[in-house]
Amino acid sequence: MLLVGLIAGATLTWVFKPEHEAKARANQKQPPKKQIAISRKFINPQTESLRHRNYDPRELKGVKEKAEALIAMQKATVISIYFRDLTNDQWFGINETEIFTPASLLKVPVMIAILKFEDKHPGTLNQSIPYQKPVEHNYKKPVNANSALVVGNKYSVEQLLHIMITESDNEATILLMKFLDKEMPGFRKKVEKDLGFQTPEDASAQQDFVTVRRYSAFFRTLYNASYLSHKMSEKALSILSDTGFGYGIRQAIPAEIVVSHKYGYRQVSQDKHQYHHFGIIYHSKKPFLIGIMTKGKNPDTLKEIISLLSANVYEQVNTQVLDPNGYLQRDLD
Repeated sequence: MLLVGLIAGATLTWVFKPEHEAKARANQKQPPKKQIAISRKFINPQTESLRHRNYDPRELKGVKEKAEALIAMQKATVISIYFRDLTNDQWFGINETEIFTPASLLKVPVMIAILKFEDKHPGTLNQSIPYQKPVEHNYKKPVNANSALVVGNKYSVEQLLHIMITESDNEATILLMKFLDKEMPGFRKKVEKDLGFQTPEDASAQQDFVTVRRYSAFFRTLYNASYLSHKMSEKALSILSDTGFGYGIRQAIPAEIVVSHKYGYRQVSQDKHQYHHFGIIYHSKKPFLIGIMTKGKNPDTLKEIISLLSANVYEQVNTQVLDPNGYLQRDLD
């Protein structure tokens, strides 16, 4: 879990290093650029300009109503949900204006900032960073004693990205944030501003400031490759597909279906907890994005609610796309 305070703090000066511009000699012919094929297993296939896919624009019926009915039956202080059909961008939200503390969900914008830096400065992911000592205790208490990092070892930036996301590792997160802030002060904040998501400068560990709809923009941005390059968007979603959290959304979706997801958990007080989970579910005919944010007294109950809602939404989507009388056509060729 990553404290909001890790991103907040002293105001950072925006310093940007000028990029080197290669100057070709006069009249010298430049060799053609090598075309590199980019896998599109995770990003929106419609980002490929050479391919055309006809998605059925019809709306899934009754998904929101069934989710609302299910939410009304749950024992939680607040439940917010966001759903988007990724084949036609139709969406709905329930309690979408409620604000929450994102907790470990903040690791995703950190990853996006690192990958944006790689887009601008190729080779960044290969750079090595030494792990000299645990530092999480300087930011939060109690600390997560289950860091995958070993004191004295060196890790590439790409290795740290994987560990940060798949293990939700705070030590890896802090290393990456310090690395990026040293390489280009202010860059992380610029990325947040670019994406319309800025953490409060005076945010505390328990401050609520993000809505389910606002946070979902990170996943939409990655799926549509609208901020990072296709290659880096694909990498981000691939890493998210290895997230080591088997509850919530992942528990609700059949194991054979790929899910790129991230969760966040925050204990605000003895009897106040928040559990959140966002994911892209790669249904073969109807991929969709779902985000659920919750507040309540029992964290286990909140996890169960997320799983229950996710299973309900998946069942509605799957039933409608497989029904021969209600098939929503998607060209998968």
